[in-house]
Amino acid sequence: MNIEIAFSVLRSISALNKKDPMTFLPKNFYHIYNRSFNQNLMFFNRENYRYFTKKLSSLKEYCDILAYCLMPSHFHVLVYIDEQMEGKEDNGDSRMKMLARKIGTVQSSYKQAINIQEGRKRSLFQPRAKAKELDNSDQAFTCFNYVHQNPLKAGLVSRMEDWEFNSFNEYCGHNEGICNRVATRRLLGIPDDGGAFYTQTYNVMQPWRYSPGSGAR
Repeated sequence: MNIEIAFSVLRSISALNKKDPMTFLPKNFYHIYNRSFNQNLMFFNRENYRYFTKKLSSLKEYCDILAYCLMPSHFHVLVYIDEQMEGKEDNGDSRMKMLARKIGTVQSSYKQAINIQEGRKRSLFQPRAKAKELDNSDQAFTCFNYVHQNPLKAGLVSRMEDWEFNSFNEYCGHNEGICNRVATRRLLGIPDDGGAFYTQTYNVMQPWRYSPGSGAR
């Protein structure tokens, strides 16, 4: 093999290694999640949770956020890619590719803010967030409840409504937030009434049948 061919092969391998593992397609549900290194804390105070939630809201430009939960060492976001989100940006990149980049930007900007706050220089998240495509609305509904039940199952609270840093109380009607509740009700059949939603969520509690994959709890 001559040197030019060798360098060409190496460049091809490098390009493959740098390829973003998150691939999004319109008209699909995705469970996006990531965790910190070594289960270290990601959030040190209430304002950290609020700041990261604000960062997450920037994803709404590219998808519908259906549910989210921030845990001390990891996060979960359930999204839906509407077909209207398909297209290209002014720079020629697809909006689906821009969504993957935006998720990376959310993490990197939050890491920088935490490093300044804590007076340190280190990585915070696992290298890449994961995005699991969900097969249908039934699996998305299971994931939706999984996300909201996470703090309860982890023993952080005794009732789902006591965890402030997820979207459960948005659907109970207790506060506004970052989720597209209209889309969620249409796609997953979530009750309009907050009380009915509350009852439904507790009624479906059972040992989890949904598995998000490695790197999530």
